[in-house]
Amino acid sequence: MAGRSDRTNGAWSKLFFGLLKSFIAAIAGYFLHSLVDHRQDQVKRVDSQLNVVYRPLRAELLENTRTWEIFHKAHFPDRLVFFDGGVRTVDDIKVWRNYIQTTAQRSNERMSDLISNKVALLVDGRIPNVFAIVIAHTENYKVTIAGWEKSTPDKPAFFTASANTSGVNFPSLDDLQPCVDKQIEILEKTQHELNNPMKGLFDTVPETVPAVCDARR
Repeated sequence: MAGRSDRTNGAWSKLFFGLLKSFIAAIAGYFLHSLVDHRQDQVKRVDSQLNVVYRPLRAELLENTRTWEIFHKAHFPDRLVFFDGGVRTVDDIKVWRNYIQTTAQRSNERMSDLISNKVALLVDGRIPNVFAIVIAHTENYKVTIAGWEKSTPDKPAFFTASANTSGVNFPSLDDLQPCVDKQIEILEKTQHELNNPMKGLFDTVPETVPAVCDARR
């Protein structure tokens, strides 16, 4: 009887340790899978941040700047701003409004939409100050442009800056351009770091908004 009991105990012992090994293997597998998923989520997020938001935003900003420089050179090369307090003609106003409606505001709206529609992909999940100014500039221009339907040359306001520009100035390129460029630089560095298969397994790579992005002028 003792021999049979020993064999029974041995069988139960083998079963127990077999189940324990399977349980430990399952837990380890789940844990490892979770770590890999955590890292992959970070890789996908950085890729999306770069390719869905920041690189398209930089391309749009560069195009916006390029078209503005062309317009500036063609129509008021001798002064810094279009409405500098001098007398503008009806043709001047028509040229300005045409440029704003067909070129500048369309670009503004594309940049504004990139920012406001993709907040979850923005670094730190928030809209920094210079981006908020882009949105405010664009929204204010919508109000200004809507007023042009009733704006005629027989009214003095037709020629004023307030009737032809946004109530919020476009952010300084000394802030906006470096903000976008620096953010891309940081994200590309993170992307490179995540090429290391161990990076991001046990931690979450921090997201940092450059100080220039929250500049207030």
